[in-house]
Amino acid sequence: MLYKYWRVSERSLNALSERKLYAQHFTRFNDSFECGAHFVAGQIDPETEPERFAAMIRAWGFDDPEAAQLEDTEEYFEQFESYNLEISLPGVRVCCFASEVDDLLMWSHYGDGLRGFCVEFDQATISETIGKLEGFPFITDVNYADAPPSVDGMVLGRPR
Repeated sequence: MLYKYWRVSERSLNALSERKLYAQHFTRFNDSFECGAHFVAGQIDPETEPERFAAMIRAWGFDDPEAAQLEDTEEYFEQFESYNLEISLPGVRVCCFASEVDDLLMWSHYGDGLRGFCVEFDQATISETIGKLEGFPFITDVNYADAPPSVDGMVLGRPR
């Protein structure tokens, strides 16, 4: 189960009555370091970047980089030489959930100091619903780190 904490407001009550969730643009988060990343673009040389190559192969659905059939992929790979991930970011939106219903910090911050409300959602239903949306929406846990992650265009550019 997933949980969404809300303060009581016209917006939250409308969302509840209309059975809608709002996904905020990633740049509107209250912490400027949230959703930050180092973007990596360009083709991958399997000889000099074996770890990056293996990550791409796994993202593309292969278990073993040696077994991946990559004949006639040069033209496809060429598009990533100048691919700028930041061009695709304007459409990125985030909807946050909690994994616990009794988290005092969440109640305090998002539940308006215990004056708000919390709604329980079935994760399987949300996954099924967002799976029908355009792009590649997904549910993932938040990972906090001391440094921004690297985001690789070759990994995200996997064939669909």
